[in-house]
Amino acid sequence: ISIFGLAGTSTITFNEEDTFRTNENNKYELKSVNGSKTLIVGANYLHILNSGTSIKTGVAFSARQPYSTIDSLLNKNSFLQLDNNSFKQSNVTLTSKIIKRINSKNTATFGIVIQDLWFNASRMTSDYNVNDSSLIIDKPYTISADNLILYQFYLQWKHNFTDQLFSTIGINALYFNYNKTKSIDPRAGISWQLTQKQNISIGYGLHSQLQPVNVYFIQSKTGVDVNERIIYSDLGTNKNLDFSKSHHFAISHNYSLTSNLRIKTEAYYQYL
Repeated sequence: ISIFGLAGTSTITFNEEDTFRTNENNKYELKSVNGSKTLIVGANYLHILNSGTSIKTGVAFSARQPYSTIDSLLNKNSFLQLDNNSFKQSNVTLTSKIIKRINSKNTATFGIVIQDLWFNASRMTSDYNVNDSSLIIDKPYTISADNLILYQFYLQWKHNFTDQLFSTIGINALYFNYNKTKSIDPRAGISWQLTQKQNISIGYGLHSQLQPVNVYFIQSKTGVDVNERIIYSDLGTNKNLDFSKSHHFAISHNYSLTSNLRIKTEAYYQYL
């Protein structure tokens, strides 16, 4: 059993003159604060069934919270908040894979990854009207969702043609329960040990990626109220978004100078 964890926080602040509000009597500053908080904890367990079969299982919790604010300041006691955006996302991830060495030439790996995601996002923005020198602070809105589950299944087969030449083929399947989108991605690669010190590898893979979860719930602008503030409504505009897909092609060359030093050269092409 192994246990791992990671936590971090960062903040950066910018100050500049608020030219819209500054006048001959008062000088205002725009204070922009951008930050993020991250937490990851988890555990892995490796169980060896026999000389040719092992199972590795893991569970992890992760959370991240990026945020940003913009304030117009006259002094520390007099300020007007112009923008406030925050986002909190948490994931619980369960992984498990079984590795089976069938014989000296063939090894199979089957795995499953299940992610349970939930989030909460809020947004408040404002607009300066240069025509009549007015400031409109839009009505804040919040979006949230839970029980968003992404299922991933994969199968990989490694075959040794000789001691110097082997190939790996596999397939990766994804299913997102929120909008029932799915994808099946093939992958393949081959590696050739040219000499004791160098080898060359060629690979291809189709990779599908879930959109950022809040994107599926973005609200649409549907008008303005009597105070000229923008009205947002949930029209399900992005509900049926598919996975982003990209084709990856790569060729690499490894050269070992010593037992502790090697040079790797790689050419990579991605088609979206």
